Amino acid sequence: MSYPLWSLSAVKKLLNSAVSRRSLVKLAVTGFFTILATRKASAEPLDNPSTPEMLPYLPPPALSFTKSPATIQARPDLRINRDPTRALLVFGVPQSRSQLESALQPLGLVLEDYPDQCGTSLAHLQERVVHTPTQFWIRSLNCQQEITQQTLVHLIPILGQDLAWVGPVYKDPVARGRGAFTCAMPHVLLIKLRAGVTSEQARHFSDDISPFGFKEDSCTPLGRTKFRRHRIRKNSPKTAYELRDRYLSPPWNQIVEQVLFSYLPMLSALATTIPRDAMYRPNDDLGYKGQWNMWKIRAGFDPSALCVSHPGFGSGWDHTRGSDSVVIWMIDVGWDYKHPDLRFFSEGVDFRPLPATGLPEPPRDISTLPDSFKPRDQHGTWCAGVLAASIDTSGTPCNTQAGGRGVAGVAGGCKVFPLAVQDPTPADEFADAIEYARQHMTLSSEATAKILSISMGKPWTTGGFPEGWYNYELIESVLDDALSAGMIICAASGNSAHTPGSTSIWYPAKKCGVLACGASDQADFRAQDGSWGSCYGPELSVVAPGVSIPTTDLDSDYISTFGKTSAAVPHVAGLAALLLSLKPCLTAKGVKDTIERTADRVNMDAYSYQTRSNGLWNAQVGYGRINVSWALDSVSSRCLDPP
Repeated sequence: MSYPLWSLSAVKKLLNSAVSRRSLVKLAVTGFFTILATRKASAEPLDNPSTPEMLPYLPPPALSFTKSPATIQARPDLRINRDPTRALLVFGVPQSRSQLESALQPLGLVLEDYPDQCGTSLAHLQERVVHTPTQFWIRSLNCQQEITQQTLVHLIPILGQDLAWVGPVYKDPVARGRGAFTCAMPHVLLIKLRAGVTSEQARHFSDDISPFGFKEDSCTPLGRTKFRRHRIRKNSPKTAYELRDRYLSPPWNQIVEQVLFSYLPMLSALATTIPRDAMYRPNDDLGYKGQWNMWKIRAGFDPSALCVSHPGFGSGWDHTRGSDSVVIWMIDVGWDYKHPDLRFFSEGVDFRPLPATGLPEPPRDISTLPDSFKPRDQHGTWCAGVLAASIDTSGTPCNTQAGGRGVAGVAGGCKVFPLAVQDPTPADEFADAIEYARQHMTLSSEATAKILSISMGKPWTTGGFPEGWYNYELIESVLDDALSAGMIICAASGNSAHTPGSTSIWYPAKKCGVLACGASDQADFRAQDGSWGSCYGPELSVVAPGVSIPTTDLDSDYISTFGKTSAAVPHVAGLAALLLSLKPCLTAKGVKDTIERTADRVNMDAYSYQTRSNGLWNAQVGYGRINVSWALDSVSSRCLDPP
């Protein structure tokens, strides 16, 4: 159902009569309250399970920019400014992209990634603007015309009651390209109470914020930072912008220490892009049997070479193909749970905010979700295939027609535990997933999960923080706790090194103690071409294959073109899983040191190596390309930390 166009005709009449701008705004606000009343009359609050399809629509200020601040102190040394030419549209139910584009066009508006001259000039890095069925980033056609109150008065009746809120977009003055843009979400606050606050004071605060429609998430506090997330759960007379000012002012600032916004970056945090070559879909001639990556890291052998002349030494899989008792956490955006080549410990835990569904708050058990709400995506499916696609040893190795289906993962005997986040991912949501993994390292008496695979991240800015993650200290806190607890964390080094000034390791791979995983090519050089390059620098640990990688795909399918540092990470995480499968008593330090110490120092004539704690190291490829066989050989007879 759409709203009547009385507001549009009224605005035209108002403009023709040349009345003041103040009158226009007054009429707009009046129109918004009328729209809100219409919504309230036609929809029950969200917490009523009889209306699971409806979002908790925000108040009129959230359908305008009158209450959103012009500038935000995102960090102590950084102010971000609202970009008046952009906005984020969020709907209560899925929308058709093509229909939305048609609705925007008469108003001179387009989706952010519309391929015009303005859009092309912004594509500074390999990037992907994330539109979802309920979330769309828009801008003016020429990137100059402002999206004003008048524009919104025209737009809201056209889009109808499905529109939940309009988010202001802010720009980092230092960051480049679309990585500079983020939305400070009007329905979420991160609140930290002061140390020593009594239970009575905390209850007083809770009683005050509840009438505004805000409800505390059931997630535990974000690490040692003690921030708690509050979201609007029903129709509210206030937005997060107004309430932040309220609780940072007397008398509430005697109870509340800090109030932060939750920032939604415009760009994807995934460290890869969708393959575009002709071999995306299965090819009977290829058969997906050319897994050069597994031969290169000596997990297994090239069957054609092995059957001509045995090399005289074993492969990693001669030691172990992985144990059921070793489970690998994977933070990503979705998986194909029904793929016959993938083995999951469970369908995982969901941290995505799904306010339009009537589902329980996160974290929620994915197995309890209807299929239509389960996180399903290519990226996680690709990574899971490299990490732990099942290894079928049936048939004879020298008969190319024999054997099992699909592909073999590095740790095919282990299982994956999915941790689902939205893309793009707010820093606080990302922190929730890490904290959950830390708290559940022991899954049962027979299964432990000490390895975390993260094929995503954010470029490190010259301002000293990850792009769009202004609250990254929330992640720092839980990473510190996870590393202290003995977790082995593997993360992507990033893909922006093809651009001058953007070669630095991404976050969280940049974090001390994390295995920063770069990508290598078939010749063991740092992987790069004209459109992307594996990031490098002093934090780099090792590299692993990251071009033309065969792996699992959606719909029980396969591809042969997965790549970039997203593909490198599961190789390294898989090796960590094999080490723990062979020697469960290895510590996190022991695993990390073993991986670095036994890597192949590749292309020593091309790269200048220097001595570090675990041997020769180079900024381009770290300690070198991983070697599964050597790593497992080195721990086959002992269970001590390497010297």
